[in-house]
Amino acid sequence: MSTYHGKAGPTSDSGEPMADTAMAADDRRLGAPPSNTAPHNCNWTDDVVLLRSGADTLQLSFRGELYEESEIKLRELKELAQMESKGEQAYAQWELEGELFSVLPRGSGRFQYTLISPSYRLSLTDGKGSMPLAFVQIQSGVLTKSGADSATAVITAILSQLAAISDVPRISRIDICVDFSTGFDMESISRHHWITRAKRISQYVERNAFTGWSLGLKGAEILVSNKPYMRELWMDCGWDGASPVWRLEFEVKREALAQFAVDSFDIRRLCAGLWDHLTHSWLRLAIPSGSDDTRSRWETHPLWRRLQTVDFGAIDTPSLHRVQKSNPPSDKWMFTAGGSGILSFMAVEGIDDYAEGCRQYGIAYLDYLDQFSDLRDSSPEGFILEKVKYLRRKHNLSVNERPGYEYDPVKESLARHYREGKDGE
Repeated sequence: MSTYHGKAGPTSDSGEPMADTAMAADDRRLGAPPSNTAPHNCNWTDDVVLLRSGADTLQLSFRGELYEESEIKLRELKELAQMESKGEQAYAQWELEGELFSVLPRGSGRFQYTLISPSYRLSLTDGKGSMPLAFVQIQSGVLTKSGADSATAVITAILSQLAAISDVPRISRIDICVDFSTGFDMESISRHHWITRAKRISQYVERNAFTGWSLGLKGAEILVSNKPYMRELWMDCGWDGASPVWRLEFEVKREALAQFAVDSFDIRRLCAGLWDHLTHSWLRLAIPSGSDDTRSRWETHPLWRRLQTVDFGAIDTPSLHRVQKSNPPSDKWMFTAGGSGILSFMAVEGIDDYAEGCRQYGIAYLDYLDQFSDLRDSSPEGFILEKVKYLRRKHNLSVNERPGYEYDPVKESLARHYREGKDGE
């Protein structure tokens, strides 16, 4: 049994594959008989602007075998991440193909190692058994800005540094979506207008405003995104900056994907095939007929007809926006948290000049840290440097370089491995 999840509204859906068949009994179970006046063509405004189409989530698995040197380094980095000292945790990083990963202290399920960056979440094992070498989730931001093909090429290059890849990646899950704006009153849609085999249909309202639909066990929604980079992309594609932006999205997992095999790893072709099937056979928005109980004969709503014709090769990101490689805290958080402490200190000390307040606050902070240095076994300056390095790793800001005079367990383990290999020749 295949499973789909979708989002329509600002998003839509999840369920089983749907045949567009008559379901009068389903309609009666949902509630009152449908009206033949809403949504009707008189309510339709033919002003749909397509703003984006493509993959919003992509999960891939790779076959292959981890290089011995990679496993040694990963093992040592994982142990660093498990240490109590934040200063040592700060070195649990690995930069690969320009992407800075943090190595987590624990793996994921049966995968021994987990690496994360703002663009990718990578779970790894040695690849020697029946398990895949790697399971990768490509994050929404990089898919939106770079596209699925580019993001897949990058993660393939990254894995090729770590392991011998034996096959093309396989898709474990893909969420495909279309963002669009329209003046049509989306709230006029009733649950009776959806023709689907999904057993659950939910309508969402937030602060007395309609926000979308969910169809199926996990839901499909039509949502308005508040991500700044999405607004920038929509503007480039013709958005007026004011109209609501809706998203129709389907989540498709591995079992269903097997029905849509393609000759090569072609994300756009796969998206096009899935979209055609899902919007015609699994889910449809119809105009109810008061004189015909056979739902399969109901006319397809013109909004849905427009969405059915989306060409996944035609709507590209208009310009290559720079993909953010770090995940820094917001200015609001930094200046609210930091500024509150400084201003409170100034009030307590009777200081009115801000520059003087900052100077004295810094001195007082070091004195405060000095009072507890015996508990930390480090000086105030050492504590601050340790904390800064830890936060650099946490937010993927930069690589922490270990001073040459410090013992480096990663370098030592690799050097020992090379020595043993040379001695064994």
